[in-house]
Amino acid sequence: LLYGENKSETIYKENNCNFKLDVKTTYFSPRLVFERRRIATSLIKNNEVIVDMFAGVGPFSIQIARNNLVKIYSFDVNPHAYQFLKENIKMNKLKGKIIPYNINVRDLSNSADKIGRLLQNKSDRIIMNLPEKSIEFVDIACFLMKQTGGILHFYQFSDKPNAVENTLECVNKKLNELNWEVEKILNSKIVKTFSPKTELVGVDLSIKYLNS
Repeated sequence: LLYGENKSETIYKENNCNFKLDVKTTYFSPRLVFERRRIATSLIKNNEVIVDMFAGVGPFSIQIARNNLVKIYSFDVNPHAYQFLKENIKMNKLKGKIIPYNINVRDLSNSADKIGRLLQNKSDRIIMNLPEKSIEFVDIACFLMKQTGGILHFYQFSDKPNAVENTLECVNKKLNELNWEVEKILNSKIVKTFSPKTELVGVDLSIKYLNS
């Protein structure tokens, strides 16, 4: 922990990156260390445009930017997380590679939103790490993703015993409702056990618009 007035602030080190956060006002799960490394060191192409829809203090964004030549747009609705995200971008010397925003991604599809218009159908890869509510924002992911195709990293809490199958069925149904399809399941697994009845499931999907 950092010494000073706010004893709940800490600097956490993970995969050669540093993250400043306040455990009272932001959420951070050290148990996702291997998942974040897996994504950051996957086959990400140079110059990809990536959206981190629920970035928090930046654990996915910063590790991806540290390992790849990309441009990342990182969003979080929590003003405390946003302030730490900005600090962490600077601390890890990634200014210019990660663009942070303190807004609700739901607002991006508003026709008056400048950021949304800038990013509409421009994203090559989207990270959706808000497992309790990710399914509610799939329409925003489709709004942002290139219609010719892109990669969706989707996380969801799902009941045992068929947690992975249930997640795939759930997200596939939602995509189809929006006229999108899963071209290929790149990865699907239980990331961690969340409770006696619930798993945290992560799926990596290649998706595209059906009329593209």
